[in-house]
Amino acid sequence: MPRVLKKVYAFSSILLIVFILLFIAGCVLNKQSSSAASQSITLKDQKLSENPGEENETEKKGVPLPPDEANGIYIVDDLAFVADYKKGLSVYDISDRLNPVKISEIDLPGDGMDVFVLDKFAYVASGNSGLQIIDISDINNMKLISSYKNKDSSIDYATRLQVKDDMVFLSDGIGGLKIIDVGNKLSPQIISTFDSTYQGSIEDVIIEGETAFLADYRAGFIVVDITDLNNPKLVSETRTTGMAKGLCRIKRNEDRSYVMVADYKSIQVIDVSDISKPIIAGNYEGLKNVVNITSSGDTAFAADYNLGLVQLDITEITKPILINTFDTGKTNDVFIHEGYIYAVGEKGISVFAIE
Repeated sequence: MPRVLKKVYAFSSILLIVFILLFIAGCVLNKQSSSAASQSITLKDQKLSENPGEENETEKKGVPLPPDEANGIYIVDDLAFVADYKKGLSVYDISDRLNPVKISEIDLPGDGMDVFVLDKFAYVASGNSGLQIIDISDINNMKLISSYKNKDSSIDYATRLQVKDDMVFLSDGIGGLKIIDVGNKLSPQIISTFDSTYQGSIEDVIIEGETAFLADYRAGFIVVDITDLNNPKLVSETRTTGMAKGLCRIKRNEDRSYVMVADYKSIQVIDVSDISKPIIAGNYEGLKNVVNITSSGDTAFAADYNLGLVQLDITEITKPILINTFDTGKTNDVFIHEGYIYAVGEKGISVFAIE
């Protein structure tokens, strides 16, 4: 074989060997890379599976009323009556103030939203099932004796109520304020309705004399003359900055009186000394989703669905100051009784002594 051909052959062989070696090396590296990628995916899947509820929690975010959630509370003597979203009405013995013990419950139609107790009867706002009247004369054997629901509407949703004499004042959501005669407990009768002034939703009501104060989710704060129960009349309305859900009445002296409005991300302080011309006199910002509020002396307690129980100094009523927050979970209502504050929500009842 000519010398030149030998050299070409040798060079070609070397190139072939180099190519084969490079090919083998590439396959090994690619296999290792694929293995590493597979390991990374596996580890990622394992990391996600460590918290399998994360996706569900995200989906649940913003759901206002999960099952088994306590929404309203009313206390008489040593008994706490709790309106529960799923269970209806539960009763707790609170003779040991810091250790409530459930003693009875009654299943009710609809969603238990709020409760008011007067004499031997409990009145429950039950969401889309309207008003429920329960005989509590035997606390261990409570009986549902009657209901009221506007049959002409499927959009009404009873949220809060107040009872005065033989009249129930029911915040019925889009259905407005319902005034219901319960003189005959077995047959409640609608007397009149006052609708939202701004296509909103009546969420709370406070009755004082011949005046009704309303929290309207869209319209804000509304004052209604109920001198004639058959014909309630608008007195005034005050647009608030958020979405009004709850109310608290505060009197400072003979000349000045106020209503505090739970207004989504703030508390609005409204001077109602002249109910025909309410004035927003102050506020507290920085809340997340406040739905109700109550007060004792110079202290206010707010139920915030996202923050829990919020304590405010209202010594200077127009300038509320944050004192503290307490982790009571998703909180819907607060009630003060004999030096204790009771907050209800997803954790049931949380109790704090007021110092």
